[in-house]
Amino acid sequence: MGRDKKIRKTENKSRMPRIYFIYLGILVFAMLILLMYARKSLILYEYSQPDRILESISASLSRNGITNYVIAEKSTDGEDKISYEIPVTVSVSCNDYEEVKDYVTELGSRLAGSEITYYKTTEDFSSGKVTYSAYIDDSRFADIVLRPNGSRTRLKFLTIVDWSPESIIIFRDADTYDIEITMPENCAASVNGKEIGADHITSSEPVEALSYCSEYTEIPDVVTVALYGFYDPAEVVVTDDSGNVLDISETCDEATGDMEYKCDFPSPEMPSDLNEQVLEMAEKYSLFFTRDLPGATASIDPIRDLFPEGSDYLVLAETYRRQDMEIIVAHTGTEFTDEEVTDYTVYTDKCFSCRIAFTKTMQMGNKTVTDNTDSVYYFVNIDGEWKIADIE
Repeated sequence: MGRDKKIRKTENKSRMPRIYFIYLGILVFAMLILLMYARKSLILYEYSQPDRILESISASLSRNGITNYVIAEKSTDGEDKISYEIPVTVSVSCNDYEEVKDYVTELGSRLAGSEITYYKTTEDFSSGKVTYSAYIDDSRFADIVLRPNGSRTRLKFLTIVDWSPESIIIFRDADTYDIEITMPENCAASVNGKEIGADHITSSEPVEALSYCSEYTEIPDVVTVALYGFYDPAEVVVTDDSGNVLDISETCDEATGDMEYKCDFPSPEMPSDLNEQVLEMAEKYSLFFTRDLPGATASIDPIRDLFPEGSDYLVLAETYRRQDMEIIVAHTGTEFTDEEVTDYTVYTDKCFSCRIAFTKTMQMGNKTVTDNTDSVYYFVNIDGEWKIADIE
């Protein structure tokens, strides 16, 4: 009996290590399974992060530029990949004189091979959608919207969200400036090759210096047109009614960046025959006041052909003839020197102005007297003949 007890004790002792190793093996196996599960969970969590899909979108944009759709890939576990075709919306508010496609092309060139960064900007808690803003060279150019397709929890604390790209919105995060163009009403202006319509006219003012001319012929006003919301430098061209390109001046407001363009009436080269004609007319008018025209003391007929019928200048000449002409001292040797016609400006085919200057020299006994003229003359065409409408 004592021997049997010894045998049972020996058997129990030999069985204990076996049970221990079996238990230890089961524990190790369970730990391995738990570690594999934890590793898998961490992998799934890592690949579920928005950065993964954003990196794929960034790579696609850098590689292919801006297209109607962006192809992006996402892996859920580092092996299998899911492809997405993401619609691209260009939300760039351009005016009628700038092309959106020009900006898209330029942006595509900038994206090629460039590093794109992105930052989370908004989150819609009702839908779960998240918006990331994409930047290139510190300039924001797009918003990428991700939506959650579902979520699950692993290890009781890891929430794995299945993010899918919903849309890419391209825009232009830059300041705009406005353009204002002041020009004659009978001229045409274009910006970036597109003619500006009359609906952009903001003001119309008559030319004060041409008030007398407007009594005899139609004179165009000076108009101002305004265009708004420009991003890039614009090409502004103003042409006259013959299609000739006119000179324009430009001024930039340093505070706002707004551009102001001004175009005066055209100043082409004056025809030589017209140059001679207006100089002769101005000198003839000057001769009247020094009694150097035959018949000047009797009437104003010698200069009547210089002015339109009923001109105030004829009235003034008649008053002068009656009241002051007799005081003119007798003289001889009247001649003109330093004759010059400049600043020829065309308002219409029936109206122009020019500056006429000359020196009239007269001999009064032993004394030489000079009379200098330097004035702007305004001419109008009446029945095919040029007349003096005003003198400044």
